[in-house]
Amino acid sequence: MPAVASADPSLARVVVLSPDAGERFTIIGGGVRVLLDGESSGGRCCIFECPIPVGDGPPLHRHEREDEMFYVLDGRFKFSIDGKEFVGERGAFAGAPRGSVHAFRNIGTATGRLLVTCTPAGLEVPFRAVRDPEPGNSRIALTPDQVMSEFGRHGITFVGPPLDG
Repeated sequence: MPAVASADPSLARVVVLSPDAGERFTIIGGGVRVLLDGESSGGRCCIFECPIPVGDGPPLHRHEREDEMFYVLDGRFKFSIDGKEFVGERGAFAGAPRGSVHAFRNIGTATGRLLVTCTPAGLEVPFRAVRDPEPGNSRIALTPDQVMSEFGRHGITFVGPPLDG
């Protein structure tokens, strides 16, 4: 796993984004808008806004390094954290401590949105590495095995399938 610098508050900087600003890309069809990354937070955290299409969500997985927190901005999501399942709608929160096995799935009728925070920062690195090619870009999409390998290099292990609806 690549070394990640420890958090250094002296490296944090002010970040202000208008509603249409920020780095945006997709990962296996799901959206990511980077609101704050490790470079901007001095390594302390990264924050994403994630539009998630109906039926989408990651497979069951665990992080060796990051605590991952989810706040439902819009929609209806099923969460599983260490075998405990619950449904969250707008305003719901879920926290998955590092080492916990977790996943989520949009079980609503429209694209939902999550605010995802990870501490410390670092999840943005594999996210950027596995991002889907942009339209008109000649880069070829990674295979599922390549995606799993890239996440594995960053301490993220897939341990089961995506959640059922």
